[in-house]
Amino acid sequence: MRRIICIGMVILTAIVSAKAQNDVLFSQHMLNRLAYNPAVTGSSRYVNVSGNFRDQWHGWRGAPRTTAVNIHNYFDALRSGVKITVSHNEMGLEQDLNIKALYAYHVILSEKSYLSLGISGGILYRYFDRDKIYSEDMTDTDLLLYLDKKSYVDFDFGIEYNTEHFIAGASITHLTNAQQKDGMMYIERHYYAFAKYLFQLNPD
Repeated sequence: MRRIICIGMVILTAIVSAKAQNDVLFSQHMLNRLAYNPAVTGSSRYVNVSGNFRDQWHGWRGAPRTTAVNIHNYFDALRSGVKITVSHNEMGLEQDLNIKALYAYHVILSEKSYLSLGISGGILYRYFDRDKIYSEDMTDTDLLLYLDKKSYVDFDFGIEYNTEHFIAGASITHLTNAQQKDGMMYIERHYYAFAKYLFQLNPD
């Protein structure tokens, strides 16, 4: 199973071309797998409430700033995890508000391993801060295009293989929005893959 998943992730990353960044960024990716993969939902096996705040290049006008609040829990009787997340991302003139519900089903493979399949759905609301725009002609039609407000139905999908010492996963975000082009309202589809292994350095 581990070999199949690793091969699948290599193929996935090999066929995907590099795209401009459109998802929120966090410095501690290892502690924020939930931000990029809905299959992580319920992995902690207890009620988990977390928050993240990132203020990059503090003091610079238009610097990226991200806030996220998450709550998720695992329900043993259903072998499922459920999560609610709210995130706000500000970068330059652009601001995104994303509200999602996530669900993951855990397929128990053995006493110490399982495969999780996750999906998320919600609303992505994107707008531009008019107060930060400096222009001699605020009636410019090209400028008005970027001042428009848009909301999208947003879906993600992910998979994660989890054992006592090894974790590997892959996910796709913005499944439906990749084809919606409207000026700067183009939402790129993103692909993620990761793997980690826990090494025991001291048996005691």
